Amino acid sequence: MFSLLISIFASLLPLRWRRSWLGDQEVGMKRGAIFSGVLELVGSGLTLWFRYPTFIHGMMAEAGAQVAARTANDRLSAGISDFSIGFLGLWVYILTPINLFLIYCCAEGALRTMAAVATSEVVPSMPLQLIAWLQGAGRRKYASHSLGPRLVDTVIAGISPEYDLRIDASRPKQWTKLTTIRYNDELFEVAKEMTGPFPHRYVYFLKRIPPGKVVRGLHDYDPEETLQPDS
Repeated sequence: MFSLLISIFASLLPLRWRRSWLGDQEVGMKRGAIFSGVLELVGSGLTLWFRYPTFIHGMMAEAGAQVAARTANDRLSAGISDFSIGFLGLWVYILTPINLFLIYCCAEGALRTMAAVATSEVVPSMPLQLIAWLQGAGRRKYASHSLGPRLVDTVIAGISPEYDLRIDASRPKQWTKLTTIRYNDELFEVAKEMTGPFPHRYVYFLKRIPPGKVVRGLHDYDPEETLQPDS
């Protein structure tokens, strides 16, 4: 149960944060993504549903009171007012900032659930992902010098059944388990990554992709790509 709660929370986080806080700990990310996506979808949807009657009744009562004051309780005018408020009130309700946020949460929850079920991909919450991107951009800008000089990657053919290609780089790669790396007309995926000695601190172990496996996130790899400055 505790592992499930951790996975629900962790599945909302960007990949870099999950790696930093959880390391290699297995907490069932797919299961957590499904649960958190469903909770986000259902929770936001029910909140929208139950808030609407109170909102529309309050809006109709306020409009009815104003019409009654101006038309001496004319029933026809009151009926027209109620009909108009019923139609326009829905759009007013939707365009309220908090409701726009709840609608976004419904859409995000549905997307995250479908991604986890269909492709086992753990999609983080977009607001948190945006923060992570900004944080990463700031760190790259001010901390790149601490990584040392940019060097061409060292590529070594595998000498173990655990991997087919080893890449030692002086800068981290934005590769995940879902990234397909194309090198010398062969397709690979990340089997493992670790930290190595300076200056090639970032070590990636790649395995050839089995025939018939779905290719996603294709990246044409060049050992000299590390020489290019960060965008």
